[in-house]
Parts: sequence; structure tokens; C-alpha cells
Amino acid sequence: QIFQQAEAFMRLNDPQALDSINHYLQLVPQNATGYFMKGRILFDLERYEESVEEYDKAIDINPNFVSAYMKKWEAITMTTSGSDHQEILSEILRLDPHNFYALKWLGYLKNTSKPLEALKLFDSAIEIDS
Repeated sequence: QIFQQAEAFMRLNDPQALDSINHYLQLVPQNATGYFMKGRILFDLERYEESVEEYDKAIDINPNFVSAYMKKWEAITMTTSGSDHQEILSEILRLDPHNFYALKWLGYLKNTSKPLEALKLFDSAIEIDS
């Protein structure tokens, strides 16, 4: 019930969402989805570095949590530029080789440094989207 309350507050962009999810995580501290939700709330509050920490907690609990990797990548792109972006996208593709967004963005990032590799990634993304 507390989890649904936090989710409802989040949809309403209500500051109580963070309080609700923190309360939920006190009760269920090993819940990857709870940390993922907390990361989304912090992201929506433009607290990107903190959201990355919560996505990392979700990934620690569930290393196959593709959505947590995707949101972590999104948060990192708001704060840094660098090789972290490609590493996270590569990990997403290891877990989900047909992830359209990871293929597209990894192709975009490699476009200037490795154009042939980028072209293959874009072709894969187009094939998935068709």
C-alpha cells in the first residue's frame, strides 16, 4: 500500500512521494523496484546524482534490471559526458541485445569515433523498430 501511495504521489509530482518511498524502503530494504522508484522521484526533482545512487542500489539487488540501467544512463547524461555513457549502454545491450534505445544511443555516441560500428548499431535499431 505504501508503494502504491508513493507511485501515486510521483504521478502527481507531489513532494510526499519521496517520503512515502523512503518509508517503504525502511520496511522492505531489499526491494530493487523500491530503489528504482526512488531514483525516478529524485530524477524528476532534478537531483540526478542522487538518482544514480538509487539506480545503483536497484542494480546491486537485481543485476538484470534493464530499466534501472536505462534510467541510470539517462541521469548520467544529465550530469556528465564521457565513457560512462557507452559502458552503461553496452551493459544494457548485454542484458537485452534488442533494446532499441540502447542501440540507437550507442550508435549515436560511436558515430564520430567508430562510424562502421555505429552504422551496424543503427541498422540493428532500425530492424527492431520496423
